[in-house]
Amino acid sequence: MRLLEIHKNLKDYLIPATKLFTNSFRTVFENEIKKDFNLVFNLERIKPIKDLNVEISLELRELEIEIYDLKKIVDDSKALQSLYSSNVSYYQNDYDFAPLNEPKMPSRLTILLSLGTSVNIFYKMHNQWDYKTIDLRNEYMYNLNDMQIESERINVHQALLNECVKKIRAKNRNFAEFA
Repeated sequence: MRLLEIHKNLKDYLIPATKLFTNSFRTVFENEIKKDFNLVFNLERIKPIKDLNVEISLELRELEIEIYDLKKIVDDSKALQSLYSSNVSYYQNDYDFAPLNEPKMPSRLTILLSLGTSVNIFYKMHNQWDYKTIDLRNEYMYNLNDMQIESERINVHQALLNECVKKIRAKNRNFAEFA
């Protein structure tokens, strides 16, 4: 019952009154206010300031878009750097342990006494060690390298971001001095 009453009030009074207001405002704006705005903005003293304002507003908008993009890149790079850092930490102990278990080439005396058999055993053991640890060593090095790349990317884009902020401050100062 109450909803029906609200619907009737909206349909009979509010919607027609809103349409009447918007039509009246459009007529007043197009006939009177728009002419006054055009007169004011075309004055010799106001026009250069208005043009400068439009130019600076466009430049500021471009800088804001660039800043948004740079912040997104920096945030994404920080997330990736954190991921790579955690991967490096995860593999660190095993990576440090792997070279300690790498087979060492036998001494010349051992090679001589074994009639060269120790060299063959060494190469066999080294191939097994290499086969078992290659994935670990590669994964660690890839993550370490990617972490360094992301760190460099953060530094570069953070510097670009700082330059954009400086440009915005300079534009705002220049406009304030001009006005």
